[in-house]
Amino acid sequence: SQHYFIQSNLSRIDMVIDDDFVPTISIGPLFGSDKDAKMGVAQQIDKVCRESGFFYISDHGVDLNELFKTSMDFLKTIKDEEKQRIAIAAWNPSNTKQIRNGFQPATPHKPVEMFCYLNPEFSEQHPAIVEGLPGHEVNVWPDEKDHPGFKEYCEEYYRKMVKVTTALLKGYMQHCSGCRSPEALPQYHHFITAHHIHTTISLRVLPCPRVRRGGTRGVLQAGRHPQLCSVHQVP
Repeated sequence: SQHYFIQSNLSRIDMVIDDDFVPTISIGPLFGSDKDAKMGVAQQIDKVCRESGFFYISDHGVDLNELFKTSMDFLKTIKDEEKQRIAIAAWNPSNTKQIRNGFQPATPHKPVEMFCYLNPEFSEQHPAIVEGLPGHEVNVWPDEKDHPGFKEYCEEYYRKMVKVTTALLKGYMQHCSGCRSPEALPQYHHFITAHHIHTTISLRVLPCPRVRRGGTRGVLQAGRHPQLCSVHQVP
């Protein structure tokens, strides 16, 4: 499987990147119309996925500083009562429809708390919601008066991430299928564009644990890093 990470240039984040093992790929050309440039990115992705399987991306069009500020403002200001009100069913049994969407508190085995939301296209009238398909839920949000603009920002961020992942999927397809049957590429690209927006991807806002080397043997240790948050895209 392929994995991708959005690289942040925030100076407050101290991290060491081994460019030989986890390279950074500029995906800017995937949003353009230059076929040769797109193929160049696709070949880089193909090579990395056959080697380390991991890579960072740049030139993705996502404002990470804004993401950092919005997420941290939310995590610092949400009250315990609000966390309980929008908690998933495992923590608030009255929220029977919230299996994935909602707030998830920290536990001894999972030392982070998080807010998870799903595809904003899922309304009460969405066919998957009407049918009651597992993994499809209508999002529940924090109170707007306490967190003005948070819902709108998250929904827009979701759509930006769909744009990024759509470009990446087309990049994979460009190399995997383009070299063998270039005439089929438009059909594959149309399928990705038409159906990717309706997937059950979830986004999670959470404090990210600090990872450091400790001990004489260089064992990785994790500890809470209250000043850092990240949003993960999980299929």
